[in-house]
Amino acid sequence: MTPMEQRAERLRQEEVAKARAFLEQHHHDFHDVMVQIYDQCTEVETKILEDEKKRLSEERLGYLLRFVEIHGRQFLRLVNDPESLKAYTVIINDYVVRTWWQFSGIPIDVIPMTAPFAPPTSAQSRRDRLLKAARDLIMDGHRQIAELRKRVSGKPG
Repeated sequence: MTPMEQRAERLRQEEVAKARAFLEQHHHDFHDVMVQIYDQCTEVETKILEDEKKRLSEERLGYLLRFVEIHGRQFLRLVNDPESLKAYTVIINDYVVRTWWQFSGIPIDVIPMTAPFAPPTSAQSRRDRLLKAARDLIMDGHRQIAELRKRVSGKPG
């Protein structure tokens, strides 16, 4: 890793640590969320199949997407305002970076844009599926805040 890459990684890790600290300080359910993530991930890990261990396999991607979903759904419980959504987004994006690394062993930012009509088994298409899962989770955070605001304002949905 070059010094510039090391610096970028350090800054990313600091941003993630700040986001986690924010959620821990501002949400009393933070520790319950962490316990639920641990328990649910442990359950998934104990049932790993041999095909799910193969680097770049469709089965591995499906296996890792379950972890993204677990983290996303549990951390979503802590989203109730724009600041918590920002922290949630940082955490989800970090999880995408780490999940892609576990899937491929390649940094996510070196994968080129997806070519038009790329086969669904291409690295780009699989990366895009992971990114879409993260976007969907983040959009659920926006929806949650919008719904909370509607309830507070008394306006019908």
